[in-house]
Amino acid sequence: MPEDLRDRFAQAAALLVRGMDPPGLIAPDTRERIARARVWLARDIGAALRRPAGAGILRALARGADGRPARAETVATCAQLVAAGYETTVGLIGNGMHALLQHPDQLAWLTAGGHSEQACAAAVEELLRYDPPIQLAPRCALVDADIAGTPVPRGTVVFVLLGAANRDPRAFPEPHRLRLDRQPRHLAFGLGAHYCLGAALSRLEATAALTHLLARRPRPTGHPVSYSPARIARSIQSLHVRLDPAEGHRGSVAAER
Repeated sequence: MPEDLRDRFAQAAALLVRGMDPPGLIAPDTRERIARARVWLARDIGAALRRPAGAGILRALARGADGRPARAETVATCAQLVAAGYETTVGLIGNGMHALLQHPDQLAWLTAGGHSEQACAAAVEELLRYDPPIQLAPRCALVDADIAGTPVPRGTVVFVLLGAANRDPRAFPEPHRLRLDRQPRHLAFGLGAHYCLGAALSRLEATAALTHLLARRPRPTGHPVSYSPARIARSIQSLHVRLDPAEGHRGSVAAER
């Protein structure tokens, strides 16, 4: 993504994720902004496809499996990658850092071990359980079913509360506590046929981000934290963090998404 388009890309990505919410929960003016973001992204992908170089993956997608043009499918695939492969990872990193700042004992426990990449990778699993970037997911009943005494006829759309399942006291002792020493177990990426295709990439990105942030000793600043208004996706819009200066720089800085 060109440097001059990164802010606009981030705004478009946040809107695409907002578009995952049920239409009745999205204000008309927000729906218009979501539509404009989709148009902008489609145009940007189209421009990339027309460039003579630098769009090898996009060009391969656009040719389709049978060699025929598949531009619409390419745009849809890229939009899905933006919504599920970028913005949700942003949510994971922000939610995870906020959770650690709220639990200084766990942050100290993690940094005491030298915040190694292996330790951070293990911590990411508990952060996914504690405050996942996707809180709920719609599913359609393929057969008549009964859920805890409630009849669910075939064709009914139900919302699976992934965040609630990750706090089930029957599965997790002290479910509302962040404990980085837990065995990795959660439903943040779904399950079975619906398991997130980008789970490995998301884990890798979050581990890398956490490793680099911990190396600069993050501390809270006292600024209020704000969240995205999205219902299905949960991500922080603003989180101020005090960091030690990077090597070669003087003073401390405050970082904000």
